[in-house]
Amino acid sequence: MAKNKKKKETKKMEGLGDVVHAVTSTLGIDKLVKMVFTDNGIDCGCDDRRKRWNKAYSFSRPPHECLTEKEFLILDEMMTTPPHVITNLHQQTLRKISDRIYRERSEMSSCDSCIRNLWKKMETVWKDYKENEADNSN
Repeated sequence: MAKNKKKKETKKMEGLGDVVHAVTSTLGIDKLVKMVFTDNGIDCGCDDRRKRWNKAYSFSRPPHECLTEKEFLILDEMMTTPPHVITNLHQQTLRKISDRIYRERSEMSSCDSCIRNLWKKMETVWKDYKENEADNSN
């Protein structure tokens, strides 16, 4: 008589938390960690971390948000109006837009290369938006 093996139901991975969980489960690390923490009466926090990582690094959402029309107009003015000197107000504005669309939390910086990288990143977003608008209007 053939043995009736139950197939393990595979749950669709939602994000990075599920990937880490699968790896640690396969290697047996999760059981070891939970055993050590449980023996000491402490919650290891694995389940909460898994949920946070799934939310922060989800596979089901785009890598970034789209610019709003208002944000585009702000960037358009900044990118097209010389001289291209980045004041603290400019940096705050660029950071605010960048943090929203990339879901980040950046801080003010006095580092020239950091500010230049932020400018270039936002310039790329601005150019992409302009190209998409031009393509959509044709």
